[in-house]
Amino acid sequence: MNVEAMGFGANDLAGYAAAIRNLDWTAPMCDDPRTCSRFRERKQELKNMAKLSKSHARLWELGEKVHSRFAWSAKPGEEPTKTRKEVNENAWRWVGAYLWVHGVRLTEAEARTLVGEVDGYRSWYDELVSTAQDVNWTIVDRLVKSK
Repeated sequence: MNVEAMGFGANDLAGYAAAIRNLDWTAPMCDDPRTCSRFRERKQELKNMAKLSKSHARLWELGEKVHSRFAWSAKPGEEPTKTRKEVNENAWRWVGAYLWVHGVRLTEAEARTLVGEVDGYRSWYDELVSTAQDVNWTIVDRLVKSK
């Protein structure tokens, strides 16, 4: 596995976390089989990198849980397969780990503030959907840049 060809070194956890975050997780929904194939290859490369260390494995586990469920939503009165509490915890743990490897130290409580409320809702195409998995990447990116 040539991780340097991926744009970061094997010991670059920040680069690895960014690659997980920036993988086009929506690609499998594309009609172009080449796009789907490139996604599967890149995803497998990142998944294989999880074997490099416990830190890599944890980043993959957390990032994959959040980003692979990009279409997760819950409407008022619905109880989806993954509960709001579960997806919210996955999201704030991922944000905390992402910031940690980028040199931003924060508490669990601070990480929670960067993700939507467990029982919160926002309007989306005239419907209310859960904010439990919504990450405020604008603030996350600002924190990384200020480091």
